[in-house]
Amino acid sequence: MRDLYGILKVSPEAGDMEIKKAYVNMVRNYPPEKAPEEFKEIRKAYETLTNPVARKEYDAFLKHGKEIKRYNEAGMKALENQNFKKAINEFSKILAIEPKLISAKNYLGVAFLYDGQYEKALLQFQELVQLEPKNAEFQENLGEAYKNTSQYDKAEEHFLKAYEIDPLNDNRVFEIIGFYKDNKMYNRASSFLKKSIIRNKSSQFDILPYYIELVRIYVTDKNKDEIKNTMDMIERNISNDKKSRDYMSTKLGEIIYKLYDDKEYELVEIIAKRTLWLNPNDSKIKDIYNKSKNKNQANKKKAIKSSKISKVGWIPIIISSIIGLIIIFALIIFIVGYN
Repeated sequence: MRDLYGILKVSPEAGDMEIKKAYVNMVRNYPPEKAPEEFKEIRKAYETLTNPVARKEYDAFLKHGKEIKRYNEAGMKALENQNFKKAINEFSKILAIEPKLISAKNYLGVAFLYDGQYEKALLQFQELVQLEPKNAEFQENLGEAYKNTSQYDKAEEHFLKAYEIDPLNDNRVFEIIGFYKDNKMYNRASSFLKKSIIRNKSSQFDILPYYIELVRIYVTDKNKDEIKNTMDMIERNISNDKKSRDYMSTKLGEIIYKLYDDKEYELVEIIAKRTLWLNPNDSKIKDIYNKSKNKNQANKKKAIKSSKISKVGWIPIIISSIIGLIIIFALIIFIVGYN
């Protein structure tokens, strides 16, 4: 580990003002335009030592590096082997040396999460977010802890904060989508995904999974109109390169086969028709499309026939009711006339 105090030529007891003065003097001797590598070292040392949290972490490693490394390796191995209680024990040992060691606190929170100790995980991540509010991983972990304690509004808040800090992380996007879907918040899921598509549109192939997930959301919600709108969006925005079209037709095919097995023939017809636009030579999709179309037509004819039978079935009831009313009316006249 580099001696950051030595780089700035200050003692480990130096205060912020002394460190800043040392930094200015060092930059005069090693300006970035003349000594870029030396300047990078000086800058890193300055940023670490003027950040209270980073400095405490550095000091802890400087004094107890071997112990911390040993406990950390044992904790990581325990996490990997899903021995979460041992992991909790090892990371707790590190924090006994330095209570605000960020990496150890984060892994301790993760171990608590996996061990089902959600309230304890929550406390770790709350403190981490206070220490580093711009850290996307800490915000996401805090959201996960809130989710597991059924505090869904707060979970959503921190998931979205993580996304705003790091909007290009696909895993984070799908984590939020999964959260919305688990809680049947389909409108929020689709709205968020559309926002992500617009935001990440610069790299077209990267956003293709977003289109697929948008179709899945509307399929789950059985929203035919939005499925059609999404397929229109795909047609308008997808490029003509074979890689993109093959990817989309394959992924849409997976949705189609599942829907066909579930006998959702109307949804199959909608999606398969547009998928054939992407890949007209896909014989399997074409076959499923035709079968679904025929089944839908047969179901419509059956429904019309059933409706006609239903209407005809009412005729005897109506006639019987009319005859009944005539008989009652005749009896009333007869009784009145007799009196």
